[in-house]
Amino acid sequence: KPTCLVEEPTFEGLQCLFEEGRPSLGLFCDEGGRMFGGFSMNKEELLKTAAGLSSFWDGKPSTRVRAKGESIILYGKRFSLHLMMQESVFNRVFSNELLKTQGFLARCLVVYPESMIGKRRYQDVNLADDPALKTYFQSLSDLLNKPFLLKNPNVPNELQPKKIEMEKKAKGIWIDFHNELDKRLLSSGDFHSIRRFASKAPEQVLRIAGILTVFYQNDFSFVSEGTIKQAIELVDFYLNEAARIEGLNQTNGYLELAQESLLWLENYQRKTNEQSIPISTLYQKGPLKVRNKNLALKVLFVLQDHGYGQIINNQEYKGKRHRIVWVPRLVDKMSC
Repeated sequence: KPTCLVEEPTFEGLQCLFEEGRPSLGLFCDEGGRMFGGFSMNKEELLKTAAGLSSFWDGKPSTRVRAKGESIILYGKRFSLHLMMQESVFNRVFSNELLKTQGFLARCLVVYPESMIGKRRYQDVNLADDPALKTYFQSLSDLLNKPFLLKNPNVPNELQPKKIEMEKKAKGIWIDFHNELDKRLLSSGDFHSIRRFASKAPEQVLRIAGILTVFYQNDFSFVSEGTIKQAIELVDFYLNEAARIEGLNQTNGYLELAQESLLWLENYQRKTNEQSIPISTLYQKGPLKVRNKNLALKVLFVLQDHGYGQIINNQEYKGKRHRIVWVPRLVDKMSC
């Protein structure tokens, strides 16, 4: 089967296509919501799909065994994934704990660019005439027209790519990057919050260096010192972008929890007519997602920053002194 690009496959569908079609496939889609909103990513299929795609990333043989005797083992396959999605889909994907902890997201190089709305002035330029792009597309075309590197000429869809070694200096630079990054994953390090993603970074450097080597060298037998530096520079960008996205996700998560907690606090105040509420009341009786003292305190700080009340320390409440008490903002009902 000649298909090489898919947009909304199931994992079993990919395995069947690998068995009967080309040994290199790409899941490319500019509407990623189709993938994450489709059958393969629903609640029942999510873990299987994420784990399966992760195994493709690892380059491991893919197996499928069924009760009726169907059994396949797929060797020598290569898989690429590139998905674009709207902000609402992105937030849903990156707040999914299963995709985070299973490792699927850690295997992706992610960007979340700022909106260009209002800055997109029309330019009367034909990019097809750009000399750099012409060279780039010609190089891509040359690579795509090369025959596959096969393990056995009689098996047309089992790859055995050429091994690419690193120059001695290049390997030394990569080792230094690996060791320095490992320090930054400690609890006191700046990449601790993205440690799952960052732990894959040394391998991502090698993958990118390999791609650059194949793209720029006719005889791609080794990774040069310059190429490994370029790959590290690219991965540094992705690391910083992942840290920025994680910060955005945490902020968005706290805002959602703060909104839910605010509704609960307002309802609790109406029922009890209390003028102040101990933090223990929030994390013991409040929304299930806030049943943690530290998280409850962060939520109250968000509400305080937005002017919904004030955190008071060491205040007496019903004859007992509490370390942290929430005092809601007094609202003029007439003005509302």
